[in-house]
Amino acid sequence: MSIKLKNTLVSAMSAMSGPQLGSINVIGSGGPFDVLEGTTSMLVTVDKTSVLIDCGPQIYSRMRERNIGMDVSSIIITSSDESSIGSLATLVSHLFQNNGCINIVSTESVGQAVRTYLFDVCMLPRETVNFVRGSVESGIQLHDTGSGASSVIIEYANFRIVHSGRINTPVFEIMRSVD
Repeated sequence: MSIKLKNTLVSAMSAMSGPQLGSINVIGSGGPFDVLEGTTSMLVTVDKTSVLIDCGPQIYSRMRERNIGMDVSSIIITSSDESSIGSLATLVSHLFQNNGCINIVSTESVGQAVRTYLFDVCMLPRETVNFVRGSVESGIQLHDTGSGASSVIIEYANFRIVHSGRINTPVFEIMRSVD
């Protein structure tokens, strides 16, 4: 990104009222099981509140290596596939020990599968997680795509950033369901 464009974006963001987007940190940008790039995941900060989007197999270790996200208050899970929850139990356990109960935001069907995974498979205590449906922070919404996964739309100023839980879901389909 050019310095001029970056300065323009920063000026536009700081002039706005309402929720303040602090940062978007891409932790992984590959597809399922991409060891090199890591599975797709983002750490978004809005009004000094950190929200993690998806937590695939390499995400917890990448967060530890970069020393980021250890103050996450909510984790949005877009699907119950390994590429979205591969290191979720480890992260939840770590966050619970340091910060207390963690909010997991998902659709109902994804939430059911994640509950089973965390409590029945990984044997985490039920008090470690609070399941929530819908939006977490202003400007960050979870949308059910109807395909067993969901998408996250981060809206800020005149920008929309879309994160899909399914690699084959075209962005225009997600946006059509929102507009």
